[in-house]
Amino acid sequence: MDTKNNSLDLLIKLLNIDSKTRNVAGVNKVQSIVESQLKELGFQIKRHSNAEYGDLLVAEFKGMKKEFITMICHADTVFSPLTDNVHSELSDERLYGPGVIDDKGGICVILSAVKSFLKYNSSLIYGLRIVSSPNEEIGSVGFHEKFNELKKDSPIILGFEPSNEKGDIIVGRKGNRWYDIHVTGQKAHAGRTFEAGVNACGQLSSQLHEINKLTNLDKGITVNIGKISGGDTYNVVSDEAYGQLDIRFSTFEDRDHICGQVEELLEDSSFDANIKFNVVDDCPPFPKNNTTKNIINEYLDIIYELEGRRVSAISVGGASDCNHFSSSDSFIIDGLGPIGGGMHTDSEFIDLKSLRTRAEAVDKLLMRLQRV
Repeated sequence: MDTKNNSLDLLIKLLNIDSKTRNVAGVNKVQSIVESQLKELGFQIKRHSNAEYGDLLVAEFKGMKKEFITMICHADTVFSPLTDNVHSELSDERLYGPGVIDDKGGICVILSAVKSFLKYNSSLIYGLRIVSSPNEEIGSVGFHEKFNELKKDSPIILGFEPSNEKGDIIVGRKGNRWYDIHVTGQKAHAGRTFEAGVNACGQLSSQLHEINKLTNLDKGITVNIGKISGGDTYNVVSDEAYGQLDIRFSTFEDRDHICGQVEELLEDSSFDANIKFNVVDDCPPFPKNNTTKNIINEYLDIIYELEGRRVSAISVGGASDCNHFSSSDSFIIDGLGPIGGGMHTDSEFIDLKSLRTRAEAVDKLLMRLQRV
């Protein structure tokens, strides 16, 4: 079997499907192809529907233990090949197109690696589980509860978001917490009855000024004031104000500390206006786990053997579905998908050689992880 050609044929087939997140039919078509491929390998399939998005696909191949090595990918894309004028193009070394590395290339790497692995390893210690999200590009809304359930028997998590152009893998991702803030004051004329007013915009500005000071770049903690709005015009004391906050952190301890500080400042009772806030997104961090350093180094050596270059294990600021499988003692590696660039642009591309090398590397990694 020529894994490279089979993977390329499958990738082109997936690439020609419009699976932009809101295109439920297209996303489910991708999921059905993945389901068909995995059923042929002996996986048991469950699809979890959602009223607004496509199906979450969960495929399992059981081992002797009740625990799984869980591999994560997604079927949706940011752009559509039909409506966003983003087209596919094949050259000798690259394939261009919407979602070609994020994450249709990742799907192909999983399928190729698992096929090769099961060909010689039908009796497993850890089971294999594949989770394919229909809406990762908007945070896998509606499926976090299911992720929390699945992570309980997933001591090992492998994420198939793409590698970067250098070929690096990802061993840490920041988490984030998003706040919506609403302040209600008292409207008044800014000249005649200023004293009767309670300035909502003024209060929100004061509180956000203090919160903004909590950024600590040395610890990887950032506060971003994403939006401020409110008030009517120059000469009216504002009675309404609204703000959005993005807080990012690298560890669970930092999350608890920084978000505790933010909420204490928001709850400051010395102000006259009424303030209400709620958390609209709460994505946990996926911190680097130093106890798995030896396995990660072994994997980097495998990459060197296959590709003839040294790559790094890095931490990044953006989140993925792996974050939602994270706990304080999780073993997670992400960025195991193919090499490429231009993610979320009209020039997204995959390095075609990496379809084979990254699949072979994951095949070897799965064999190593069965001995953990």
